[in-house]
Amino acid sequence: MKILYTPISTLVASLTPEQSAEILAAAGKESVLVVAKTPERQREEIVDADVLFGRVSPETFTQAHRLRYYHCLGAGVDSILTPELIESDVILASEKGEVGIHLAEHAFALLLALTRGVHTALREPDFRLREPIRREQRELWEQTMGIVGFGGTGRAVARRALGFGMKVLAVDIENVPPEPEVTLWKADRLHDLLAASDVVVIALPLTKATHHLFTRDLFRRMQRHASRASTLASSAGGGHTAHRRRLPAAGRPCDRHIV
Repeated sequence: MKILYTPISTLVASLTPEQSAEILAAAGKESVLVVAKTPERQREEIVDADVLFGRVSPETFTQAHRLRYYHCLGAGVDSILTPELIESDVILASEKGEVGIHLAEHAFALLLALTRGVHTALREPDFRLREPIRREQRELWEQTMGIVGFGGTGRAVARRALGFGMKVLAVDIENVPPEPEVTLWKADRLHDLLAASDVVVIALPLTKATHHLFTRDLFRRMQRHASRASTLASSAGGGHTAHRRRLPAAGRPCDRHIV
């Protein structure tokens, strides 16, 4: 069995000798692990590869003649889901459900940057802004977070929100298992969630059904508070779920932020 590994610098830049040995041990005797970093080398090596671990361009994928299993690094597969791959017999897998911690911490980094005024301080590093920033700061304690999409990422976000003393609402289109201290609704109550939430986190995969799901109408259903940065939307699962062109037009007041 030939296993082709294509490193991705932002995800898995390299394998340790121990990891390589573990892969080969699981694959069985006479298996080989080939590393191809450049597109040219990937096109050469994928021709007779049985397993692909990493990610290649759609053009490179068409050169695969023996491929049986494609393990895509990262959770999203929208960039590689071409007609050729869909119509093939290749089994496709990804890191879906295994990147919740990474995305949840990133969502909170963005959220705290807004609630603590860090975004203003970075854009305008002026000590005279300390009082205006303090006036706009908000605590997350006893605020309500609404989570749209309650898979691995949504659950990781919810657990951190509970740690901050927040109330948590969530909606999901599937019959997902409950989570302690989280109020879980079906997707038909999305409007109720938006109306009740101080903070909204979008934790949806990017699919045809979720692409540009959050239009201006949904943003208008979110709470409108007196403070300037009142209702926050953090997209943890893919920014393309929010239709930025359909947010309030430039020059018009908007007290909702998407990060």
